[in-house]
Parts: sequence; structure tokens; C-alpha cells
Amino acid sequence: MTINECLKQQKVLLESHNIPTAYLDSELIISYVLNKERSWILARPEYRLNSKDLSNIQTLCNRRASHEPIAYLIGKQEFYGRDFIVSPDTLTPRPETETMVELLLSQVENLRSKVESVNIIDVGTGSGCIVITAALEISNFELRNTRFEYFGLDISTPALKIACENAKRHKVDIKFKKFDLIKNTFDLQESSFNIFLANLPYVPKNFNINLAATHEPNFAIFGGDDGLDYYRLLFDKIHKINSLVITESLPFQHTELSKIARKNEFKLINSSDFIQVFSSK
Repeated sequence: MTINECLKQQKVLLESHNIPTAYLDSELIISYVLNKERSWILARPEYRLNSKDLSNIQTLCNRRASHEPIAYLIGKQEFYGRDFIVSPDTLTPRPETETMVELLLSQVENLRSKVESVNIIDVGTGSGCIVITAALEISNFELRNTRFEYFGLDISTPALKIACENAKRHKVDIKFKKFDLIKNTFDLQESSFNIFLANLPYVPKNFNINLAATHEPNFAIFGGDDGLDYYRLLFDKIHKINSLVITESLPFQHTELSKIARKNEFKLINSSDFIQVFSSK
């Protein structure tokens, strides 16, 4: 069977299981199995696949047909223009989360020359894609008088291992630490300004999630009855810390999340569809 024939066959399979990106996912799986770039695949439609490669392609496409995330099948996901290692121990990075980085960068611009030391703290870091991207993007700024330190916190040891590997691959210095938001407290120097990046579990307990999300770790998805339990914990623990907090949640949760923030003396200063930015008063 040629690459072109295989692409068509797997596209039909995935479309029959309501995979919206059937052709792209077929390309990615074939590229992964052959260990070639997509451009190589597309330039050789008549290349004949051997039986072992065909078997591996079919196995992965069958898993994709069951709505297992493509990122788990090929072991990586793009975020903010860079590839990050992922596994079933981490959530797959989502496009809407890139807005968190964009709003962070706008806040960093506002801090120019105003503070000497800034801690960027990614709570629930998972694959580390947010804090690693933050470090890479901020390194492009001309902020000679401000020192940045980066921290990635997570309760999951397997997730932290993946985050460390991603930081190593992207050559950034991030301090990763196992952290339980229920049991642990933040140990931060009073002289530093702190920016918390919080993409915490926020899906309500009885919320209907899509099939792909059922393959992701439940503890990283659900946040109690209304989805905001972990944000209540976070704001309660940091209400006396001079800081900004950038959160991700569902749009219908924004009003309640703003109330939680106000109760802990934070005010809303910016927002988008999924992201809110709060500042300590």
C-alpha cells in the first residue's frame, strides 16, 4: 500500500468516527510511524509502506478513532509555536491557553523597571508548556533591571518529570516542585513581585466533557461541584501576597471566580473568553 492509499483509507476510518481533523491526524500518524516530517510524507504519495509500518499506523489510527488525543499517540503537542512532550499523565495543551501567555506578556511589559525581582509561578504546571513558554518569551524582552525566576508546581510526579524534560529540551531554567494546593503553602520572599499562572482543574463535576477529554487525567480536569474549588484554595492561600493572578476557566464561571477573587482582596483588571487577570489591591 502506498502512502497516498493509506492516507485515504485512514481518513475514511477517522471520519466515520467523527474525528474533525481526520486527514491531518492521518498525516501526523504516518509521519510519526515513519519518523519523517509531514513534508516528506506529502512529497512521496507513491512511497510503499512495509507491513510493519502499516500495522503500526493501523493500531494508532484505531486508537485515534476511539477519540484518544492525537498528542498522546505521537507524544507531542504544539503550544505557542513550539513542540512539547505530553503523555496521559498530562493534559494536552489547548489553543485557548495561549491567551494566558499573551496576557502575561502584556503585564510584564507594564512592570518594566518598576520592580527588581519577579517570580513567575505556574500552579498545576502539567507538561510545563505555560511557564516554559513564558520564560522563552520574556527572555526576548529588554528588561535589564528586572530579574525573573520561574517555578512550576504540580501534585503529579509523572507530570513533573515530563515538565523537566520539556524545560531541558527548550534550554530554560525552571524550578519544578511537587506541590499539593490543599496541604502546602507558598514560601515566597516579600521583596519579590509574584505572578501566578493558574490553569487549575475547573470543569464542574457533572459537566459533559468531550470524548477526547475522557482519555486525560481526571484529577487535572474536574474542580468540584461548580469547578472552582481549587481557585478558592489558591486565592485563600495568596490573599496576603503582593501579586497578579492569571486564571483559566469556562466563560460562565467568570462572574463567580471574580467574586472569589474580590473576597480575597483581588480585583479584575483584564479578561478574555477563557482567561482572567486579577491584581492584589
